[in-house]
Amino acid sequence: MNLIKGLIEDKLENNLIISADTIQTKVMKHLQVMLFLFRTIRTERGNG
Repeated sequence: MNLIKGLIEDKLENNLIISADTIQTKVMKHLQVMLFLFRTIRTERGNG
């Protein structure tokens, strides 16, 4: 009984870690895109 409980808890913990990683990755990608757009706009203004 404890073995099954342990396995379930491990699985839940892993799922939480995976989803946290996914969220972090999405946020990082979003920030990179924003930074890229910001730089592009700034250089266009500087040149024009």
